[in-house]
Amino acid sequence: MFTTSIEEGGKADLLTSKLQVGDEVVNINDVELSGYRQEAITLVKGSYKTLKLLIRRYEMQSSHLEILSESNKDS
Repeated sequence: MFTTSIEEGGKADLLTSKLQVGDEVVNINDVELSGYRQEAITLVKGSYKTLKLLIRRYEMQSSHLEILSESNKDS
């Protein structure tokens, strides 16, 4: 499941390593996600003392950034 927004002041916002929009949440508290948003919400809200997330973060490649920069120069 991919994050589309982070609620300010919410549990995910309070993590030591901040979540970012676009991060893929792979499991929550050692429970592998099946891809349903409601499942993730239930697991996060049900975590009272510990919220442990396993995420996968995709970084933009520098070549992609260069292409975007070049197209902006022509504008």
